[in-house]
Amino acid sequence: AHRTRARDYRREPVVRIEFAGERAALEWLDWHRPNLMAVLRSCARRAMHRAVWQLVDAMWPLFLRMRYVEDRLEAQTLAVAAARADGDKFAEGSLLLSLSDALALNDRQAEAAERCDQAQRVYASLGFDRGLAQAYNGRAKLHLRVGEWDEAEEQFHTALELRERIGYRRGVALTYQGLGKVAAARG
Repeated sequence: AHRTRARDYRREPVVRIEFAGERAALEWLDWHRPNLMAVLRSCARRAMHRAVWQLVDAMWPLFLRMRYVEDRLEAQTLAVAAARADGDKFAEGSLLLSLSDALALNDRQAEAAERCDQAQRVYASLGFDRGLAQAYNGRAKLHLRVGEWDEAEEQFHTALELRERIGYRRGVALTYQGLGKVAAARG
């Protein structure tokens, strides 16, 4: 369900690589992770902002499935700064939410909450309700993690209203799942 962004940093490869499936592609990413991180750092040092955030977006499946926590935190931090420098607000909002998730997985809840709040402000300024709903949903999950049931429920309901209004059925279902977790936690 991850919506990838444009990839204008790409060039046609000298040798085209075909993968037998998702697993093979993920294994390739995993094998080349140290090189990809080196390229990412090099692009960041050279202020190649668009390449930085687009590469991190392309590496999302690797971070999601393989759980390289330190690399993910570094990459997401570089990507947020790069998207801001590039002036791409949509990428900035998305990457702020990814960084928030990475911070939460590292028990850095306050920082994670601030990134969600920043994403809310970015998406609100764009009038992008789908992103705004994602930010509210992310904030709700942070409240849920620390047992703040009322706050979680309030944020989930805001996300639900937005998702129902725009007709995002999968998002509605995910938000109901979050509300179910709040109800279960309350007994």
